[in-house]
Amino acid sequence: MPAAVPLDAPVRRPEQRGRGVADVRTRRLLTLFRARLRGIKKRLDPTTGAAVVLLPALFHATFPWAGLKSDAPGVEDVRASMRWMKLARDFDLPPPTGIQRGRRLVAALLLTPHDAGLDVHVVPAPNLTPADEQRIAQRARAVETLLRRRLLRVGITATGPSAQPYDAASKSRLLSGGALLAGRLPDAFFASGGPTGDPLAAELWRTAPTEAARVMAYLTLDAWPSGEAAELEEVADLARAVAQPLSHFAEPGLFMAARAALRSKTPALPFSACALVAPNNSVRRTARALAAHLGAPRSVDEPSPPGVLAVGRALALELSRAVRRLPLEDGAALRTALSQTALAAGFPRLLMPPLAEALTRAGRRGELPPLRETLGPKGVEVRLSSGGVLGQGAHPAQAWVRALALLGHVLGRPVAPTPAPAEWKKLAPRLLAPAARRTLVLDVTPLDVPGPPYDPLNRGEGRRLALSGGLLVSLKPQRRPSAREVRAVEVPRLVLKESLAGTQLDFVARGAEAQSLEARLTRLARRVRAQVPARPLAVEVGGDVVVVSPDGFRQHSEPTFARRPVRCAFDPEAPDFGVDATQGREVRSSPQLQCLAWSDDEKTARLLTTDEAGYVLRESVPLLHAEAYLSEAQALLRAEPQAALSVRATNGLTRAALTLPSTPAPNVVVTLQGRLPFGLELELDGERYGGPSLLSWHAAALAVLSRWPLGVRGRVCFAAVNVLTEDEPASGLLRLYARSLALRRLHTHIEALTRT
Repeated sequence: MPAAVPLDAPVRRPEQRGRGVADVRTRRLLTLFRARLRGIKKRLDPTTGAAVVLLPALFHATFPWAGLKSDAPGVEDVRASMRWMKLARDFDLPPPTGIQRGRRLVAALLLTPHDAGLDVHVVPAPNLTPADEQRIAQRARAVETLLRRRLLRVGITATGPSAQPYDAASKSRLLSGGALLAGRLPDAFFASGGPTGDPLAAELWRTAPTEAARVMAYLTLDAWPSGEAAELEEVADLARAVAQPLSHFAEPGLFMAARAALRSKTPALPFSACALVAPNNSVRRTARALAAHLGAPRSVDEPSPPGVLAVGRALALELSRAVRRLPLEDGAALRTALSQTALAAGFPRLLMPPLAEALTRAGRRGELPPLRETLGPKGVEVRLSSGGVLGQGAHPAQAWVRALALLGHVLGRPVAPTPAPAEWKKLAPRLLAPAARRTLVLDVTPLDVPGPPYDPLNRGEGRRLALSGGLLVSLKPQRRPSAREVRAVEVPRLVLKESLAGTQLDFVARGAEAQSLEARLTRLARRVRAQVPARPLAVEVGGDVVVVSPDGFRQHSEPTFARRPVRCAFDPEAPDFGVDATQGREVRSSPQLQCLAWSDDEKTARLLTTDEAGYVLRESVPLLHAEAYLSEAQALLRAEPQAALSVRATNGLTRAALTLPSTPAPNVVVTLQGRLPFGLELELDGERYGGPSLLSWHAAALAVLSRWPLGVRGRVCFAAVNVLTEDEPASGLLRLYARSLALRRLHTHIEALTRT
């Protein structure tokens, strides 16, 4: 056995090795490639394995078959074998009628496995004529046609000798997982050209023959600094240092692990991972010996869950670091591949089967070992009873979502152990479903708030939110799930914001009350997505009004919302937006003005008027004067048919009006003119007040009070409203707004006068 050399010993370059360098390098390559060929044949099905053995004969012998009757090109160092006759019968070929004894036109047949099958590269001998190149190409097409008739996924490529026999990407794939099927290694593999290999260009992380090799390729994404052949020399030196035959590194996973160990700060980690997923006992023993030699603790035959978790978390961290070291323009595709193929729930997919076996052995009667929530150095941790960390986060929700997502992916089914919080039993299945786009899963609990209205967002006289804080789980494509606790006041804003952003919202309901709350939030989210792109939407939340637009949110108190016309749609299910009149249905635009009238306190009538352009005006009038106020509005607009007003009043408003005393109130008739909004003039008995006139609104209030009996609050009636806006007559809704504005100004001064 050769003496071991230290790992930090400098790698001897070809120019430093003296005579016989090419022979030593060739022997090492042949040792590696022959061992790989044996491993590749073991993984193939019998038919494909027989085709691989027959391939040298198809290029070296002549068969009485279409495309194979011509003189064979011949392969270097291939000798005829009696086995060819049996293999030919298996493929329905007659026995060969001749073999090539002259010049061999094919230098080597190189075999590279991949997910879709096998690639065979025919490397021509140097200094060939165009006719010889044509012979090789014709034979390659004939052989490929023969194999495809047997439904074999074997691609054959003939490379022209005038160009580089093998490009850097193909050379990299061959050295990482390929084999020499027949012939001699081309001289191109011994040419020293510096850093010609680039695994990003070669896509080793995509074309590696096994999952273990693919994951280990992620750890070494930088270009090979000394070329592919020198890379093999480094692996050979590592084999000598750990006293292992080079043939052991023929297994693709171990070879890529050796490359990773040569450049990693934790060289034992790649071999520890390979030991957990080794395809056979021989590879497992070699990986364990290599890991132990490089400083890892000696593992047992049946690793425990904490041991697998420790290796998996360390490997996931190294994978993330390797990708982050790449430039952004080069690593975009690789980040996607890493999240889709290598990691799931922040844990390597490669180590999930051994972790599932370890968990099954550790549990009783097929059950999971118990979990416990503890406080760790980096926050809250969810651990196995044996000590392995399944998930950690800044708060319990984050730790539990990571732990249950990992368990679900490992076991292939939703997992919600008994020690987990109750809400996770319904949320656990959602953690396994792949998210095509950003998705939020919300679990909220309703509150029992007494009294009507029964809107969960505005309940009772105080318009309280009838829900408590809940649990929010965020699912994103190519990312592991996250969770946090949300307060009750955050839930409506969250629904509005994420619906506007196009996020998919799902709700978890527990009980009949929760289903009602879920349905209300679902309808609100659907309404935001449908309405907001066309015009803003007004939503009542906890008594306040939130106006949602593509530019953001504006919040108003309920009394001040839409005191002047606001262009928006409104949530028809809100109790203060006329739900009794609309029955929760959308209010459609029409050429006429529409007025919703209702009352919720038997003292005040609420009026919500909309026009065809989508503008909304909200007013509050004493219930005693509501009928007269609406009749007056219709009379003011009757001169213009396109501005006619249709009123939809609730039965409750009508019944409440009938119960009020019928004592007539003294009326003061005025007219309104001028310009909106600051040039309004009020005319009373030939005197003008406000605007450019000499008399102010305070004087108008005194004039109105003088016409009412002492201690009696009468009504101000408008005989006409003729106002302008930007030198044009105001629309019907703006005239109603001018009347409402004049009344508010007048009553403000009247209130001040009556208090004094």
